[in-house]
Amino acid sequence: MNKVELNILLVDDDPLTGRFVQHVLHQASDQFEFVLRSALSLAQTRSALQECAPDLILLDLGLSDSSGLDTVRQTAALCPEIPIVVLTGTSDEELGIQAIHEGAEDYIVKVNLSKNLAVRTLCYAIERKKMKLRLLQAQDELENRVQKRTLELATTNFKLKQEIAERINAEGQLEQLNRDLQGMVERLTLSNLELQDFAHAVSHDLKSPVRAIGTLAGWLRTDYADRFDEEGREKVQILAHRADHLNRMIDGILQYCGIGRLEESFQPVNLADKIPQIWDGLEPPDRIRLDVETPLPTLVCEEGRISQVFRNLLQNAVQYNDKPQGLVRVGCQDRQTEWLFYVADNGVGIDSRDTTRIFELFETLTSLDEKKGLGLGLCLVRRVVERYGGKIWVESVVGQSTLFWFSISKSLPLNERGLHHAGDQTHSACGR
Repeated sequence: MNKVELNILLVDDDPLTGRFVQHVLHQASDQFEFVLRSALSLAQTRSALQECAPDLILLDLGLSDSSGLDTVRQTAALCPEIPIVVLTGTSDEELGIQAIHEGAEDYIVKVNLSKNLAVRTLCYAIERKKMKLRLLQAQDELENRVQKRTLELATTNFKLKQEIAERINAEGQLEQLNRDLQGMVERLTLSNLELQDFAHAVSHDLKSPVRAIGTLAGWLRTDYADRFDEEGREKVQILAHRADHLNRMIDGILQYCGIGRLEESFQPVNLADKIPQIWDGLEPPDRIRLDVETPLPTLVCEEGRISQVFRNLLQNAVQYNDKPQGLVRVGCQDRQTEWLFYVADNGVGIDSRDTTRIFELFETLTSLDEKKGLGLGLCLVRRVVERYGGKIWVESVVGQSTLFWFSISKSLPLNERGLHHAGDQTHSACGR
């Protein structure tokens, strides 16, 4: 059987006590292997502790350089991690209890020292000290964790307060921005009304003189035809043509500004039925045919406006198709949140340098005398598409084909009355 070795430091200036303790511990040698060292004073105790730390100190309270409870205090200060058992020559239990309060683990009255008492007291003292040290270590770790967590919570709380303050500040700024935006909307609405009033004035102030010029040119061409030479008749013809073009341009401006139109309600529009109706209304030549390549959806929108989009694109595809066997293709793709439509033709095509400006107001790709439209149709198409939360673009190869793509959101506009209207669906002012 392996014995447990315990190193004991006896601090006592009485040699008799040393021999007595040695005798008692020897009797317990069947259980433990006691290694006993002695120190006669606190000074020798310091030296002994420096040489080798014992498992336990047996301490007498009366030394040459210290006495009473002060001996316990000083010894505990020298080795706070080593258990101390006080040896006292009296049966004063109160003194033993005070010694424990000063740092000792237990006390033994010398006259009561026996093998069993010694083994039990020494072993219990060692285990109690170990437990105390573990508890102190656990307490320190817990305090450190509490301090660390408290610091983290304080930091988090500070950051949270900062974030709350920033959010409150941001909300205040957002409210101010909303007020500013509301003011801008009101001013824009007023500006639009003024623009409509101006367009209305233009319709009255300009249309009548332009109409009169056109009428006068017609009279000159009819009543004075025999008085003009070929050059004169050509100039009168140009005058009539320019007057007619200017008159149609004024109509286009009114259409673009939304003057004279009625608000439309949103309703289901079956494009599978609507596209063929629009195509038949255009009366295309027999050499050009329409091919609807995919199933077409039913849109909830303004019927006049969506009809205007397809009418203008289909009319462009017919007007600018120079092939003996013309083909116009229409189709649609479902893109989850939007519909993606296309209108394609195998006509004259568009130069890549012009694929952006054709969507601007009054932009055409032909001269004034050659062009077939006002350059308003694609601009109106773009405005209607944007009104429905989409966008439009074109892909083209000169002399071969033109492909218009445009998207329509599946969600209704957030504020349909707050948007500009694209124009009156009763006209189709086309032209690239």
